[in-house]
Amino acid sequence: PEFDWLPRKFKIAVSSASDDRAAIDVHDIGLRVYRDAEGERRVDFRVGGGLGRTPVIAETIRSGLSMRHLLTYLEAIMRVYNRYGRRDNKYKARIKILVNDLGAAEFARQVEEEWVLVKPLGLDPPPSELARIAAHFAPPVLDANAPVEIDQSNPDFANWVTVNTHPHRAPG
Repeated sequence: PEFDWLPRKFKIAVSSASDDRAAIDVHDIGLRVYRDAEGERRVDFRVGGGLGRTPVIAETIRSGLSMRHLLTYLEAIMRVYNRYGRRDNKYKARIKILVNDLGAAEFARQVEEEWVLVKPLGLDPPPSELARIAAHFAPPVLDANAPVEIDQSNPDFANWVTVNTHPHRAPG
């Protein structure tokens, strides 16, 4: 019920590619997920982006947070937005307006304060549940020697392939 009064649109984008393919900087919340040097998943939180009449690039409010805290940190962001976001004008009921009004540093400070309260609530799933879910997403076994045949006899299609494709991360 706490989040029944979100604005008319609220978008969260997630990207884990080296090149951002989800345009996380122009969404209400943008998450960049990556692995650190030890192999642990980390996430950077970008908040307050948007397009439309007033385009805004999101601000980074937290970098390098362990992925195991993803849900509680998102909860803290949403609580701060819900508490202080504008409701008097549907066009200003966007997180980008709040981040602009407070400033990214103040918004981040308030999220950190809220996170201290939210973190112990047990909203983040236990590592065993995350491992159970991850087991369903194991990469498939691929045959690196499988022939790759793309009929490029049509010059327009050949040009399209050159411009719009790149090698898969798995050979073959």
